[in-house]
Amino acid sequence: MLWKLFRTPVFTGKSQFTRTYTTPPLWRALEHGEEVPIEEAELYQYQRYRWLTKDAEQLAARYRKFRLPALVDAAIEAAGHDASNCTKVLKCIEGQYNKSLILSMDNGQEVVARLPNPNAGPKFYTTASEVATRQFLRDRLAIPVPRIYAWSADEANAVGAEYILEEKASGQPLGLLWSDLPFSARSHIVDQVVDIEQRLTSVTFPRHGCIYFQSDLGSRPEHPSLHPIQSPDGDSQSAFVLGLLTHPRYWHRPTGEARLNLQRGPFKNMTEYARAIAKNEIQWTQTHAQPRMNDQRSEEQPETADEYIALLKRYIELVPYLVREPEDREFPSQLLHPDLHLDNIFVDPATNDITAVIDWQHAAASPVDLQPLFAQMLEPTTAGTGEGDDPLRQIYLTKLKGLNLRRWEALTEPYHKLRTDPTRLVPGCGERNDLFSLRHAMIAVVAQWDDVCTSGIKCPINFSQRELEEHEEEMELIEGVSLVLRQLQEQGLLPLSGMVLREQYDDAQRLNQHFRNEFIALGEDAKQRAMLARLWPYS
Repeated sequence: MLWKLFRTPVFTGKSQFTRTYTTPPLWRALEHGEEVPIEEAELYQYQRYRWLTKDAEQLAARYRKFRLPALVDAAIEAAGHDASNCTKVLKCIEGQYNKSLILSMDNGQEVVARLPNPNAGPKFYTTASEVATRQFLRDRLAIPVPRIYAWSADEANAVGAEYILEEKASGQPLGLLWSDLPFSARSHIVDQVVDIEQRLTSVTFPRHGCIYFQSDLGSRPEHPSLHPIQSPDGDSQSAFVLGLLTHPRYWHRPTGEARLNLQRGPFKNMTEYARAIAKNEIQWTQTHAQPRMNDQRSEEQPETADEYIALLKRYIELVPYLVREPEDREFPSQLLHPDLHLDNIFVDPATNDITAVIDWQHAAASPVDLQPLFAQMLEPTTAGTGEGDDPLRQIYLTKLKGLNLRRWEALTEPYHKLRTDPTRLVPGCGERNDLFSLRHAMIAVVAQWDDVCTSGIKCPINFSQRELEEHEEEMELIEGVSLVLRQLQEQGLLPLSGMVLREQYDDAQRLNQHFRNEFIALGEDAKQRAMLARLWPYS
């Protein structure tokens, strides 16, 4: 079978012939196409953005040390026998979860190395699942994804980190071309996106989980359950299985978490998943959460674990009414790309044909309620064209209706967001300190109960008048600060996320301090000014 041919042995650090290692020239790609030379230490650092709050913590979560000579040797071997030296290493513009390097060889070949950062997800599982998923896409569905030459999900290898070595995607990122493409070219690309989605959703899955090679998980006693994915001929002895979800939202950071019995899949349906994520949060909260001051809510009383647990228990009561199980209950899940933004699609500039779809990390077979909605190119704000993108979205929906009715119904359901927001907000809510958003989504469900539940059943939960008033006061403070921050972003002064390009960090810090002082000065007395100082998010 093809998958057996793909199981490339992990690089051991022993070359087939002796090489004298010399560090190749190291370069870093910048935002606008320039390249600058860097030192080796910079390869391991996160260099694209800085943060106006918790900067050191954010950078540490994206720092990835590895052994460059061993990675170069592995890439040379992956490039074939006619490659003997690496002539250049280019550090690509960084995403949030991975280091990506392009290693150029003396035979003209380029090998892409991807190494997950510490924040990418669980060790072993994140890499093992991505590799298996991409092979499933190539073998079963003929999706154009770059071929993998070699990989290791064990950081105890010669490289000292998990890695994937793969071919460089052909074509150009769609993000470089989209704003200049005529409508006909955009429409052609949208047609191809629908075709790719149709291939993806032509296979349905019996569980919600990530794809793995069975041989990778069978020997891992800590994995609670596996579920085989049948081969096209119905053979249950498939190379592929469904296992744990890998997205970081399901993996809390505090030390000792391994002792918690958290459920991460595979889940048999949406209902089981929706309840499990709340129970995970309750267990994590009981073990790790500490009372914390929420200055938008009270200057004196901290938020407690009991408050969050009570909210989660009310959410669990809502679950039967928030979930829409499909008619096909045996195979409720489908596979889609987790983040189909423009730079994850490569096209041939001459024909506008899609040549590759990259970045399948964290992809999972999911119920339709958990799937991404529209691709970035179909969002109203793409390229600042507003309503001009509506015709593309209509082309997409019209074609989708005839190919995947289940997904079309979800995308056109009037109250889909209202119904699904609470479930999307639960994973990691406590660690994000974002009880407000979850409570807000649940209050909206209660307020529009007849739209969510059309059977006439009474809503099983309620919020007291006092709870609603406290929430309203908290919302007023949050919206007031957000209004100021949005104005600063619209004027190009400070980003709403607090994340700035590294080259702009010093200027952003000065601007942040200036506007923070102005914001605090709005207070009428010392007490108000102290409150405003606490409310400013970038300290």
